[in-house]
Amino acid sequence: MGRGTLADQEIQRVPLGRRNEDAHAVELARYHAARGESDEAFRALERAKRRLPHERIFVAALLGAGTCLVAGASMSSLAAACVLVAGMGICAGTVYALGFSILQANVGDELRGRVFATLYTLIRVCALLAFTLAPLLASLLGSLSRRLLGGHAQLLGVDVALPGVRLSLWLGGVIVFAAGLLARRSVRAPAAGRAPAGSGGHAEGDMAGEARA
Repeated sequence: MGRGTLADQEIQRVPLGRRNEDAHAVELARYHAARGESDEAFRALERAKRRLPHERIFVAALLGAGTCLVAGASMSSLAAACVLVAGMGICAGTVYALGFSILQANVGDELRGRVFATLYTLIRVCALLAFTLAPLLASLLGSLSRRLLGGHAQLLGVDVALPGVRLSLWLGGVIVFAAGLLARRSVRAPAAGRAPAGSGGHAEGDMAGEARA
């Protein structure tokens, strides 16, 4: 074995306790640097989130969830269905998060508790109804499909099977898409009802002029 380099020999001459303190200082500096970068990234995300139009993203995510649900139920390939279901999950998660943010921003403090309590109750009731009624609805639609169409239909020259589960998912996707259109209309209505910024000032000026006359 040969001798180490001059740098290694110099490091070995340093006492062990001092070397441990230096290593601890380096690790602490790295920790604070990483924490500073993560804090800066978190602040950047917060600034970006404030600038995003929450209402438009909420409506787009709701429409996207309905579209992905209908398209996913229409697929005969498992890979394509998995991709569309994943897209539906992303859109549904966005709707859930932004829905609470929009409610929190637009509901007053005196009504916020009641509104959120009612919302949580509706979510649980709807989930219970979905688990209870979905199998019955799928069975009913499946029997109607077999009786009226023989369980198959020609769509754009393609023979498409129409089991009750697929019809139920199509119905759910249509309901979600319709809810997106309703949300889009309700978001546009308050904006259309607001008067332009300069109209109020002109109206007040005309009234003041008439009073002086």
